[in-house]
Amino acid sequence: MATQSELFKNNISQVLRCIWLHEGISRVDISKELQMDKSTVTKIVSYLLDIDVIKTEDEGEAKVTGGRKPVPLSINVDFGCIIGIEIQTDSYIGVITNLRGEVISLQSNKMDYSNMDLVESFCKIVDELKPFTAPYDLLGIVLGLSGIINPFDGVVIKSNPMNIYEEYKFVEKIKEKTDIPVLIENDANCCCWGELTSLKRERPRNMIFILGEFREVETHHAYYPGIGFGFGIVIDGKVYYGSEFSAGEFKSLFSKAPSVSQFSLQDSDIENIQNKPEELMKLLRELCVNVSLVINFFNINEIIIGGAVEQYYDIISLMLSQEIQRNWLYPGQMTYNIVTSNQSQKSVAYGAACMFLERLFGIPDINSSTHEVLQGVELLEKLKLIHIKE
Repeated sequence: MATQSELFKNNISQVLRCIWLHEGISRVDISKELQMDKSTVTKIVSYLLDIDVIKTEDEGEAKVTGGRKPVPLSINVDFGCIIGIEIQTDSYIGVITNLRGEVISLQSNKMDYSNMDLVESFCKIVDELKPFTAPYDLLGIVLGLSGIINPFDGVVIKSNPMNIYEEYKFVEKIKEKTDIPVLIENDANCCCWGELTSLKRERPRNMIFILGEFREVETHHAYYPGIGFGFGIVIDGKVYYGSEFSAGEFKSLFSKAPSVSQFSLQDSDIENIQNKPEELMKLLRELCVNVSLVINFFNINEIIIGGAVEQYYDIISLMLSQEIQRNWLYPGQMTYNIVTSNQSQKSVAYGAACMFLERLFGIPDINSSTHEVLQGVELLEKLKLIHIKE
């Protein structure tokens, strides 16, 4: 059973998240939205104003019936910033956001990772990005990486592009290097976090993010022939991981040994496939045949295309629509929406930062025993930015 302290912190987190999702909301509307006593909301809002994580805006219009004007509340964007990083095989992209999820800075650079392990690479990138965080307090950093990732324990289970095939305890290793909270997440899942954050209260309940990336030939190795597709999946408003964190990992139903690629095409055909129109069309059609089964099976209504394959949106959208309908059992059509990512090439890095924001403005599950995840006010406390006094 939850303690009084846990319930109190949970209420604070609910109010904070409500303000984050509904910029400009008033105390009265928070009370209605959360079905929370007005005096409790007033007390919590006063506390959040005192610690400077929210602020008041100009007063709204007075009610027709008279009475005090509602005072809009919003997140204080000067409270701090987040760094999101995507490490690719030959480069990185870094995004710095404020607490509203607005991009403060976007940086990218080529990098040679051949003589560095993942922690060394990460630290070098962070050193390059830190000057762009001024004048904000840096609250947290999240790395988005291709592979099977346990984001709760901060472990890379496997990653083909990064040549990691044994558990790599990334967060445990990085704690020796920095006091700033660091998280790690699968790249396609990061894209889901980015879409959810950018859409705020209009976020879809069921969504699939198709992330496709191309890499230069010279960066290939035996298990990564230069093109990678992964899916991020949202079910009932939550990013879905699966029991062993491999949800969204993809290999075509038509792929056969000894090919190491995700598709039925020969590895030699996939190399530099962007310069091979016929092979590229075969690959995209094969992708859509596979994805249509998942979309129909789980009744996904929001389909987002991101990464380097976003440039082929018109082709993928047409092919996918055809395959969804071909795979549909009943008369009429499935209802779905196919769009490109809100963030284009920075989808992974931006989404990585948004994962931290979703935790910062999350609501602790006081009854969960599955994973211990610091969220909401508990995370603010961990950052040593505040101290709760009941």
